[in-house]
Amino acid sequence: MSIGQQIYFAVELFAPEKKTRTHFCSQITHTLTRYGSAQQVASQVASVLADALSQPCADYHLAMAHLISFHPPLESAIDGDQPAEQALHYYMRYFLDLLDLTDVRRDQEPRYAIN
Repeated sequence: MSIGQQIYFAVELFAPEKKTRTHFCSQITHTLTRYGSAQQVASQVASVLADALSQPCADYHLAMAHLISFHPPLESAIDGDQPAEQALHYYMRYFLDLLDLTDVRRDQEPRYAIN
């Protein structure tokens, strides 16, 4: 399973309740450290994400995409840790690819730009 998929499935199982939140944090921490991130950075990133995702929202993946795009506490937690940055980038790519596949599945005609 790719790093993007691992983060995606951790987000899929997220819920603000303490037990689920704790499981989410440990999964994100484990995933990031296995990918090469420093343990302290991975723990801090997981905590920041869990705190931010604990706010009520309709779609945790969209909220996660917003956090990755612009969330100063997340930027501070990452603090230049390239494996953490890359892992979150791969999550975004995986998530966006899924969105593209969802559009194709809805039988929408693909549109192509012609230069």
